[in-house]
Amino acid sequence: MATTYTQAITLTLKIQAALTKTQGANVAAVDTVLKDMSDTLANGTGADQADKFCPVELSLAAAPTEVDLSGSLTDWHGNTLTAARIKGLAIINTHASGVITVGGAAANAWATMFGAATHQVLVRPGGLLLAWAPDATAFAVTAGTGDLLKLDPGAATITCYLIIIASSV
Repeated sequence: MATTYTQAITLTLKIQAALTKTQGANVAAVDTVLKDMSDTLANGTGADQADKFCPVELSLAAAPTEVDLSGSLTDWHGNTLTAARIKGLAIINTHASGVITVGGAAANAWATMFGAATHQVLVRPGGLLLAWAPDATAFAVTAGTGDLLKLDPGAATITCYLIIIASSV
């Protein structure tokens, strides 16, 4: 009997700030600024859909790691992740002082999110890199020629969380 998996993935992002103005002994009204976003991807491969979910904890041991987005990771069911389009990507740096440089693999770099193979983004200590592309195009992955995501912790040993939400087509 074949096993079938279905999933629904929801992203909820909320940024809230309370702003208080004090002038001398007088406290003016408190303003609250709230910006939130929520989106759900149904099971599938089209717009607003994903059929791959891969959360992984990585230990980056003072050397660059190249994650193959099309063949080196396994999803939460133990299946090999073969991504054709990245719909969501989160990298959470849990280190107190180390920085993770993301992108810029020497060969076969996954560049569609970055704009060019040599472009990079820094994930600061305690920081988060989040990309969300729910449309049908998303961020394309090309197996064998454009599928390596480089994570470089510099001289530090850093534990990070990598969450990949993808479609197989």
